[in-house]
Amino acid sequence: MIAAKLENAVVVQVIVAPSIAWCEANIGGTWLETWADGGSRKNYAGIGYSYDQVRDAFIPPRPYRSWVLDEATCQWEAPVPYPNTGHWVWDEATEEWVPA
Repeated sequence: MIAAKLENAVVVQVIVAPSIAWCEANIGGTWLETWADGGSRKNYAGIGYSYDQVRDAFIPPRPYRSWVLDEATCQWEAPVPYPNTGHWVWDEATEEWVPA
């Protein structure tokens, strides 16, 4: 199984371990199971992700202040959809996609 260690609801470590009980007994702290497919708890835990107990979800760090959380996926989304063609990067100053 894969376990994520939490400190103040933020993931600080992710390891392969025999069980959550093993992690707590041998390493200490608060641990939650995470899944590589992200099926449970919405997303695979990564260092710096936050854990939202109400949603029972790991949420990645917010990439830009203007981006909003998709409640269904617990992923951050730009306020403007990504263009269908070409390579684009987000410009936070103008809050739009610009050619890369």
